[in-house]
Amino acid sequence: MQEEEEKLTKQAAATTAIAASADPFTDFMEVDGSNAAGGGAVSSAAQQAAATAKRLRAVKERALAVARAKQRDMIDSRRPPAIPLLPPHDKLRKATQDDLDARVNVSPLDLPSCCFFTILNSSSGSGRNGQAAAAAAAAGLTAMTTSRDAKLLAAGFADSSIKLYNMALLGKQRGRLKDKLERRAGREEREAAAAAAKRQKGGGGQQQQQDVMDVDMEEEELQDELEDMSSQAVTRLAGHAGSITGLDFSVDQHLLFSSSTDGTVRLWSTELRRGLAAFRGHVYPVWDVAACPHGTYLLSGGSDRTARLWSTEYARPLRIFPGHQSDVDVVGWHPNSHYAASGSSDRTVRLWDVASGSCVRLLTAQTSCPTSLAFSPDGRQLAVGTEEGIVAVYDIGSARRIALLEGHHGAVWSMSYSQGCGSLLATGGADRTLRLYSMPRCENALQVLADELAVVGSSSSDAQHAGSTAAAGAAAAETAKGTTGTGTPGGVSGSSARPVGTGGAATGHVGHHTWQPYQQLRTLSTRATPVVHVTFTPRNLLLAGGPWTLLAPGKGH
Repeated sequence: MQEEEEKLTKQAAATTAIAASADPFTDFMEVDGSNAAGGGAVSSAAQQAAATAKRLRAVKERALAVARAKQRDMIDSRRPPAIPLLPPHDKLRKATQDDLDARVNVSPLDLPSCCFFTILNSSSGSGRNGQAAAAAAAAGLTAMTTSRDAKLLAAGFADSSIKLYNMALLGKQRGRLKDKLERRAGREEREAAAAAAKRQKGGGGQQQQQDVMDVDMEEEELQDELEDMSSQAVTRLAGHAGSITGLDFSVDQHLLFSSSTDGTVRLWSTELRRGLAAFRGHVYPVWDVAACPHGTYLLSGGSDRTARLWSTEYARPLRIFPGHQSDVDVVGWHPNSHYAASGSSDRTVRLWDVASGSCVRLLTAQTSCPTSLAFSPDGRQLAVGTEEGIVAVYDIGSARRIALLEGHHGAVWSMSYSQGCGSLLATGGADRTLRLYSMPRCENALQVLADELAVVGSSSSDAQHAGSTAAAGAAAAETAKGTTGTGTPGGVSGSSARPVGTGGAATGHVGHHTWQPYQQLRTLSTRATPVVHVTFTPRNLLLAGGPWTLLAPGKGH
């Protein structure tokens, strides 16, 4: 088609030149035969040029139609602008079901205890921007995270190293160490018995000496086993060239993601204890990384004022989320994995649509820079921790701030909602405290059904005792009414009717007890450990951790 077009173009140019060489007024001014013949030749040349131009236009139109058809086919063949979520494999599905079966319901009336991990003997270094505490930076620990089954713990340090702790092996090592101490005590007793027997019998006690030798051999074998366990229980991962700023495990716990001030995000294998890949795209330091709850995707935020979406299958980012006017310090995933949140030093939090890459919510009214993010289990609320120690709770649907939680006296570095109904919010920060707040129950249909079944079961079991306790309850109520002088049913004071605090209308309830949301329930303090990491496991086990830090005299909490 191109050759035909070039041929027609040459013919059109030739005929146009012939028509232009003739005098256009010849046919009208001259009437002799020679001039008439010349005019006929010019007319035929003009007609030929017009026909050639027409054919040329037809060829161009056909070429344009073919090009447009190819473009349409290319557009139609492209995959839709969406990030597919990989289906969970059988092992992960079974683990999720086991977690649901073993989950413990926690509430303001049934507060959980906390398993706290303290990192000792950390080397000195500098922390990350807007995230690591001054105390944590002095100790060298800059990031920490735990796996969903609490079997693995990862800690990042200012010297660019990452340490992976196998908690199961550490527990087994501790048990074997206890056995070693018991055997050593038994050996000392046998040695004392052998010495006493030798003194009494004058050279006897050979059997006791043989027992002592056997115990020595067992102790040597146990020492070798403990050394092997120690090498396997703690693994040092090296690869970054800057301070570690963020850590997170994948949903299947086979991968570990890390971010660093060297501007890279690295992928590690928890089984091989080796680095697998390095993602380069951020121009400046990367301050945070978050793994997707579904699939092998991850978010990162850096000093180049962008958040980026990555996949473990590609070296380049799938999405770049621009819009912030300063460093992106924290990132997080919505529970449905279709949205991502980023908090910046410009005192704003943005919610991004992962499929289109557009900003769908802009949360302002921040009094200081955000330092941590946490979504409620139903995805309707977002809690934002700040450098001033205030936690702001936003309604995502209306993009309005609905509560301010106070109590911390320093930056809030980590937060986590309880699983299931999400009625608790745990926060940890620089003031070396972990605080629990009451939150509104999530509108979870399965949870509501389970609560209704529990109420029906308890009511049926209590029905047989109702007749015997009715008279005693009425008498107690009359007595309390005459002595307390309050309007609270049952004769108890207002503070007792709300075990979690007074003031305002209570919106949550369990049985006959009520509580008011957005209230501080409990404060767990440490003497010298700032709380860098807080999380609820899928089974509602509360985990936290931080570095042990020497405090200056007179600055203890």
